[in-house]
Amino acid sequence: MRVPSIERAVHYAGPYHAGSAFFSLAGDDASLIGRIDSDLRDLRVGSGESVQAKRITQLTVTRRQPRSETHPWDVSADGEICQTVTNDYVRPYVLWEVTRILLEADEPTLAIHAGSVALDGRAIVIAGVSHAGKSTLSGWLVAHGWGFLTDEVSRLEQSGEGWRVHPFPRPIGVRRPTPLEPFVQPEFGEATEILVPASTLGTLSGVADLTAIVLPERRPGASSTPTPAHPATAVRLLAEHLPKRASDGRAGFRTLVDLMQSVPVYSLHVDNLGAAERALRELVAGDVS
Repeated sequence: MRVPSIERAVHYAGPYHAGSAFFSLAGDDASLIGRIDSDLRDLRVGSGESVQAKRITQLTVTRRQPRSETHPWDVSADGEICQTVTNDYVRPYVLWEVTRILLEADEPTLAIHAGSVALDGRAIVIAGVSHAGKSTLSGWLVAHGWGFLTDEVSRLEQSGEGWRVHPFPRPIGVRRPTPLEPFVQPEFGEATEILVPASTLGTLSGVADLTAIVLPERRPGASSTPTPAHPATAVRLLAEHLPKRASDGRAGFRTLVDLMQSVPVYSLHVDNLGAAERALRELVAGDVS
């Protein structure tokens, strides 16, 4: 449903990157727009980059009219209402719309629902089933010297005989209590689910060469030693994590198979995050046979 121009949306933020696409924010509540802008700080366009000649999607967050006690916020994209949401869900939902902008951008990358981090220009993709600990592991690595690429959508591009990972530094979704607690800023208070900009944990990475794909799994007592996984296992798992599967179809699946045949895949049973970090550091250094 299309809504008329909202004159009360007088608070603005942005512009921001979503991969090769751009977007900005507007809303009628300065405090909420400020919090969302803080969530998205790592996606802000740098001061030296011009976006004047590029299309910018306008995301708008306004109070629903007539007012609602249960779902008070309308989230719109370019004037079209996308969803009416609760107070607790408005910021996560805006983040979903940002991810949708990325996925709908026309760019020659393979998008995988997975995290990615890099060390000395060498990246690993961290993929797996829900609640496998991908976000916690990614955040821990960033807090211990790795560069952050993404927590949600790894954008992979074939380059010569190898692959590269492009950044999409949306905030890390964290459920508390978490091992990341010592690194979480006081601004998050006592909230049980928070969006943590990776720059508050460590540094952001630019495009990095893909070294390995890691499939983590929580397992008490595990030694955190990376174990080579069969490529077919990774294909089966990652095929379920292609957010553009419907549009990419068979071509996307073939690209995924090519990826699995050219990049080593490891299973990683995780108990102690410190031991996992040390093992992955050895992996990207080439010290794991």
